[in-house]
Amino acid sequence: MQHEKEILKWLDGTITDSELEELRNTPEFKDLEPIIRNTSNFKKPSFNTEENLEAFHKLKEKQTKKVVPINSWKKYVAIAASLVLIVSMYFIFSYTGTTVHTKLAETTNFNLPDNSEVALNSDSEIEYSKKTWDTKRELKLQGEAFFKVSKGKTFDVITDQGTVTVVGTQFNVQERDNFFQVRCFEGKVKVSVYGTTVFLTPGKGIKLVDGELNEMETFDASIPDWLNNESNFDNVPFNVVVKEFERQFNIKVNYDKALANKKFTGGFSYANSADAIESIAFPMNLKVNIKDKSTIELYE
Repeated sequence: MQHEKEILKWLDGTITDSELEELRNTPEFKDLEPIIRNTSNFKKPSFNTEENLEAFHKLKEKQTKKVVPINSWKKYVAIAASLVLIVSMYFIFSYTGTTVHTKLAETTNFNLPDNSEVALNSDSEIEYSKKTWDTKRELKLQGEAFFKVSKGKTFDVITDQGTVTVVGTQFNVQERDNFFQVRCFEGKVKVSVYGTTVFLTPGKGIKLVDGELNEMETFDASIPDWLNNESNFDNVPFNVVVKEFERQFNIKVNYDKALANKKFTGGFSYANSADAIESIAFPMNLKVNIKDKSTIELYE
């Protein structure tokens, strides 16, 4: 810093009028003006100009360091905010997935980026990334879907209860609350559930009920039952059957919850809701009361 000697002379009381006038016109004086003004009423301390020159220089450096970080901090905050924005936008545009969702009593068919075919049952959802599909064929499923997978890299269907891995095949995955079922219609399917791995071939399937893995089942069908507009069940909890009825017809079913975990074997057609509910009630010895178009009661 320039003019240290003049400033120290002023503090020491030895500065001349001409030197003080010159000092007032310097940038250093403008920086120190608040200090000078606030100390003007204090008694002049005893200073040795030469001995304290170095000490004053260090004091000014300390003051300068106090000022610079404030401006730097503002600059760094702006830079950090920009970086956060850039990173956030990158993740948004890179990883935002495509979602296909069906409502109650609604189904849909669509193709994935590799032309794999998907039939999505009612009240179901699939999410996948178009951006990363070529390198990672992976999707998340909630509900039920039938897949015809084009041959290529590994194809993964991830659910909350298990993961299904294939290369090129046809299979159906149903994942509803505490019920999980996978059936293979063509090729070979690898199913991983709770640390257990099962391989399925055509006509073979497995199901997980309330966290318990059942023995491998055998079935005889070319496509899933729901694609033929019907649902069939073999020794599954009654609440699973009722919820499937509600999804297919968008009708609420009230029943004694003590029946929820009783096992049901049978099925129903999607052609008519009245016939369908009778098909559910009859095996359970229940009576049906159709209250209105949106509510049905089952009772013993």
